[in-house]
Amino acid sequence: MVPRLRFVIAGLLCLASDSTYLDRQALSVLADTVKRDLSLSAADYADINSAFLLAYMVMYLVGGWIVDRIGTRRSFLLFASAWSLATMAHGLVSSLRGFQGARLLLGATQPVNFPAGVRAVAEWFPMRERALAIGLFNAGTALGSTLAVPIVSAVALLAGWRWAFVIVGASGFLWVAAWALFYRLPKDHPRLGEDERRLIDEGREAAGGRPPRLAALARMKETWGCVAARVFTDPITYFLTLWVPLYLQQERGFSLTQLGTLGWVPFAVYALGMVASG
Repeated sequence: MVPRLRFVIAGLLCLASDSTYLDRQALSVLADTVKRDLSLSAADYADINSAFLLAYMVMYLVGGWIVDRIGTRRSFLLFASAWSLATMAHGLVSSLRGFQGARLLLGATQPVNFPAGVRAVAEWFPMRERALAIGLFNAGTALGSTLAVPIVSAVALLAGWRWAFVIVGASGFLWVAAWALFYRLPKDHPRLGEDERRLIDEGREAAGGRPPRLAALARMKETWGCVAARVFTDPITYFLTLWVPLYLQQERGFSLTQLGTLGWVPFAVYALGMVASG
């Protein structure tokens, strides 16, 4: 038996979010290098990111429905493999359209991470611990952004920017293998102790009731409060993650080496805030 197994699951979910942001931040870290190598303009870079965000927005609307239909385990196996391949594809393209295509695929696969992760938390945690578990899960986004800066910079300096995309993308398959071997529902997991199983079951029963229908959620002011929070905060988050590395290099004269040395600091503090707030 594995003691406090539910927190091991939370650690896996944190690493899944870490993988998504490590993959998407690879382009941000390498933006200046790729722009110069392929003669892309700032507007071209914006168009590449717009392709990602457009696909991300559309898939976010249906990602939860997919997770509900095929389950948490299969959702992560399928989509984590797909976003890893999409990241690797960035290293094979040499044009604006090629990057837009790779970015579209990345944006169409990564949003499933979040409804799948929230569902996994609901499957494994009693209600009173879910805020902490979600905080750990979401901390992976900041952790991925933090690690992306030194890791991607180091690989690009040693092997070139194309290999940076390939290696970062391929690392996602290590997580997929761990998920395939380790994740099961609590009722089916052979390494879950009986005391912890009862704690999880009692916590889920305490939540009670059937989940509300979408129409009922649309009539709740709390739903629109959550939507409004994302509407006002996501543009700031994406602005910082997509453009700050490029700004530091083009406007503040950072080399790729200097970016790898210092550019991770804001994201590390962000990761601490994620865990503490949960």
